[in-house]
Amino acid sequence: MKKTIIYAIALITAFTIFGCVSSKLSPETQAIVNNKGIVYTQICMWTENSHIIATNYATGELIAINSPVTIEDITSKTITFNWEGESIVLKNVKKYTKLNIDGLFRRTFKNTKVDLSRFNKNITNNIKKGIVKTEMSKDEVILARGYPPAHRTASLEKNNWRYWSNRFHQSIYTFKNDLLTKIKQF
Repeated sequence: MKKTIIYAIALITAFTIFGCVSSKLSPETQAIVNNKGIVYTQICMWTENSHIIATNYATGELIAINSPVTIEDITSKTITFNWEGESIVLKNVKKYTKLNIDGLFRRTFKNTKVDLSRFNKNITNNIKKGIVKTEMSKDEVILARGYPPAHRTASLEKNNWRYWSNRFHQSIYTFKNDLLTKIKQF
């Protein structure tokens, strides 16, 4: 009897938790998750020990833009996806991204690849390698480096964006007329 009650409580709890996360996903995201098909990364990301923090430290192994992945699971704080046979956990720290899990999903994964044909060959190669160089546009920097943490770069309209290379090293990207003019590391 006790085991049955405990099992019933566990099932109700699991359904409640899944339902809460599921209800916070947009219909578009929910359809992708339910389909369990291939989606493509919309930015470059770096994984270290099968984890990525949404602040997107540029350390570890590069997951290039347009990499095919399959979504394994979404919780209120994480997106687990399979990349080249490895389960990767993307952790959303809302105070840094200012996004809920659905917002993070929609800007990170799509059913289609990013069209890189609009850029010249050198820019395209740099974007694919996660390399940022001066004279790149804001859009090109986002594709190559990902989004800057929103708690330190409140708007992409600003001309100074702050990124972290790791927990201890930061960079400020300075733009003028939409082009990157300087990267200051400290």
